[in-house]
Amino acid sequence: MTTAAKTHTVACDSMQVPWDPQVRIVTLRYCPGTTLTNVHSSLLLGALRDWVGSSVEPFALLADATGVRGADAEYRSLTARFFKKHKDQLFIAVFNLGSLARLLLEMLRVGSGLQVRAFGDEAHARAWLREKGVAA
Repeated sequence: MTTAAKTHTVACDSMQVPWDPQVRIVTLRYCPGTTLTNVHSSLLLGALRDWVGSSVEPFALLADATGVRGADAEYRSLTARFFKKHKDQLFIAVFNLGSLARLLLEMLRVGSGLQVRAFGDEAHARAWLREKGVAA
């Protein structure tokens, strides 16, 4: 696992997490066959805490779910807790989800009040973020 806050990127063997501080967007990309665990949530959430800090400015997550097989309960719990703390300033756009993952994401949205949406492709995900005021 590598952390490089000065370069605004963190990574592990199955996930790349670059942060663009100019537009306050994280772009997540995964290796094929990835099952998200507490290792992934620790990396992502630690970086977001550093990058976002106590700012109330909006920020976004743009996630390409290609290659993601699933997420364990700990990953879902930790990320949901963090996301809920920032629900008024966070926009999450996920694309290339399978049908089950799309359903689970919708359940998260309804149950948490998060501003999260699933899309079939990156262009539509970015367009939605732009509608929300994020320069994606």
